[in-house]
Amino acid sequence: MRERLPTLTREHDLSIAASARDAIDSKQDFFVLTGSYSIEALTKGEEVSHNDIDANVFTNDIPRSMARAGLVLAGGALLNAMRVENVKPNRLEYAIETEKGTRDLEIQFIEYDNAVITNEEIRFRLNSKSGKEIIVPTVLATLDVNAAAEEEFRVKSLEFAVATWALRISGLALSQKRPVRQTDIDHFVFLAQASHSNEGVIESMRLHPQMPENESPRRVFEIALEKVDNL
Repeated sequence: MRERLPTLTREHDLSIAASARDAIDSKQDFFVLTGSYSIEALTKGEEVSHNDIDANVFTNDIPRSMARAGLVLAGGALLNAMRVENVKPNRLEYAIETEKGTRDLEIQFIEYDNAVITNEEIRFRLNSKSGKEIIVPTVLATLDVNAAAEEEFRVKSLEFAVATWALRISGLALSQKRPVRQTDIDHFVFLAQASHSNEGVIESMRLHPQMPENESPRRVFEIALEKVDNL
């Protein structure tokens, strides 16, 4: 994996993520950091590469949430630096100018049926047309901005993250958006090396939105591990 971003670029990235979090978070909308920064937050690894800033917003109403997010982001701390790059039915993509060049912020909106809050954990039960039970567990984790400051973000749990990358690496994930990249393999290895429960991973995979119903979660996990071992 590549070395960590220069401190100034990292500070800009996490400032962007924190500004988006503060603008979007509400009683119905929950900003959840995803992608490489969430992996670093979960594992405390310093070698995770970062190309952009990725997030989900869990909401009970996607059109309302997207409209609100667009308004609060356009009028917030990032106003003069932000431009809209792409708008999809459940996705907003921004380019943000910083002292170190353009950084991308990509926000995917996901609708939930119910949010169960227990201490710092929130478990989102998602809409499912097939009737399958889908649960996404999230927790709070911190990221060092620099030597003197840190930011706290909501991220998907470690077991869910391992399950996500295992599905991706296995090649069996439903709605796979792109081919597997070397960074996916790197991130899966990094996550799998962190202290986690294999049974928790299997359970997260069973309830995962990308888990095919005709496959065994345990077998999918084994396929992902075998693919990594054979590299």
